[in-house]
Amino acid sequence: MANVRDWRGDELSLTSFYYSIPRVTRTWLTAATLFTLACGLGFVPFGAVLLDWDRVLRKYEIWRPLTASFLLGPLGLNFLFDLVFLYRFSKSLETGVFMGSSAEYTWMLVVIEFFLCLASMVLVPLPILGRCLMMAIMHVWSRKFPRERVHVFVFAVPAAYLSFALLAINTLLAGRLDIPGIVGVLSGHLFYFLDAIYPSLHGHQRAGITKTPSWMYRLFGERPRNQPRNQRNEITQPRSASILSQIRGHHWGTGQRLGSAEDIDS
Repeated sequence: MANVRDWRGDELSLTSFYYSIPRVTRTWLTAATLFTLACGLGFVPFGAVLLDWDRVLRKYEIWRPLTASFLLGPLGLNFLFDLVFLYRFSKSLETGVFMGSSAEYTWMLVVIEFFLCLASMVLVPLPILGRCLMMAIMHVWSRKFPRERVHVFVFAVPAAYLSFALLAINTLLAGRLDIPGIVGVLSGHLFYFLDAIYPSLHGHQRAGITKTPSWMYRLFGERPRNQPRNQRNEITQPRSASILSQIRGHHWGTGQRLGSAEDIDS
């Protein structure tokens, strides 16, 4: 069986590598792969899984918001790079900022998904949410690790400006505004503001929609952590930064995001 190397340079079988991925990222990555392949190869019609609020509300097809979040668009090189993009940033957030807490990381995805659904209902139609969700995750990562540097084409961009650089490049290459990307970034920033910025204003405690409910912890068999996420981020950032520095280039194609990443063995 072919082997791969993890971020430390240790050799892993493909099976070991797959199960070394934290479980929320692994589930999302697997679902995105299967749903996109099934639709792209014609096994499942796109019309049955796209987000269509008229069918959700009138015909009670309530699975559509979830299935739309697993779709990454048509098959091609963009799809392969999408998977790398999803793996890198999602894994880094889940193992770094959220310290492997499946309950807290899943709740963040649920909240961002709620923002995306709300935007698609009242602002602009978004039949596919997969890319929006990835852009949101990438933006949250860039806020958490603003001093990291990511290569975009031949330019090294500080992570703090990564979202805007990618939106600008995609808009220029496509010749039109990258609306899904913009909605994704705004949704990710809204979560970051409510979770990290607002609680620091006037002594507010983190609560409300971004606070992981107790039933979510019970669902994953976890206990709430007493340490705030902001403090955990400060503690784990040096280790996370050493992992995330492996992220290299993100090359973008016309009309769709085309990301790439390659490992640098330490």
